[in-house]
Amino acid sequence: MDYYDKKYGIDSGLEVVENFHKQRRMFAIKDGVLHIAPENAPYSHAQWFTNEGWIKPGDDELMGSVIRGFVDNRGVFFYKDYDFSFNAKAQAEILSCLRELVDNLRLDLDLHLFAGLIKGGPGKKWPGQSDLGVLRDLLDK
Repeated sequence: MDYYDKKYGIDSGLEVVENFHKQRRMFAIKDGVLHIAPENAPYSHAQWFTNEGWIKPGDDELMGSVIRGFVDNRGVFFYKDYDFSFNAKAQAEILSCLRELVDNLRLDLDLHLFAGLIKGGPGKKWPGQSDLGVLRDLLDK
């Protein structure tokens, strides 16, 4: 296991983990700017951030402050840190970028926005900690 795998508590080399990563589209909000990862990326946010030069093993404080998440066929999920938590600041940041995210990825407005993740086993789709509602309703506010 590499540095990030230990932090996440996941073996990123497992085929089921890579398959999960490929089927979702990552995003991050860094310094108020929405960033969208390449399609079909078979790696974690930590690896993406390393590729971007934002973090490196042993110098990864940014993972605790950058709001990140992904979109898949279940909805939009956002969180921070290695424990996939969220707080009011994270929620405010995602809501401030939600229209841009929806427009850039041409998201179905009937998808739900989920805050945080409840960790599960490899290859399982982890549920959100809190369902904030349907994108259509959140964009109308």
